[in-house]
Amino acid sequence: MSKIRRQVDLTGENFNRINFEEAEIIELHLSDKLSDSIEFEIWGTRLLMDDFWEHDKTFLHGVSHSDDYYVAGIGKIKIQQVIGIDMSFFPYAKMEDSYKFLRDETGKLVEESRIIGILKGSENYLWECVVICPHGFCRLNIYADGKVEYEFDDINMITEREFLKNPAKYAYHISNVQRLNL
Repeated sequence: MSKIRRQVDLTGENFNRINFEEAEIIELHLSDKLSDSIEFEIWGTRLLMDDFWEHDKTFLHGVSHSDDYYVAGIGKIKIQQVIGIDMSFFPYAKMEDSYKFLRDETGKLVEESRIIGILKGSENYLWECVVICPHGFCRLNIYADGKVEYEFDDINMITEREFLKNPAKYAYHISNVQRLNL
């Protein structure tokens, strides 16, 4: 299969074409000043292509509509005309062989919250997923008036059925990044 760089328009109602529940934001750095545009890399988005979904599927040419697809590789989110950000970040701490939410001395979850700009009057785009660096869980609402795009290499697309057979094989970890030559 030849590598094709795909661009999916996620602006407005098109945002429901993709599911980010299994996704991981590779690196997230937000300053205290609002920027007109935001870009970040993401791994593991789910492209909703099954006939079950009622949205227009012509955004992804040349694939079957019999299953959803999982992008087992790094893609990029680009958002233009950002007017506001509402973020809550919950860091993880490594404990033995797993990661758990970091807690303070009273047992309360450690949370970093940030609100920048205007939080109404525009489209709201929500990501609730893991962030690799810094490591934790993020609830990120981005309010924007401009275009929202997702770019990825279609060589990294697999069916959701294939992903569910062996999620560890396709999930983000450094060996997968090296295996896929990213």
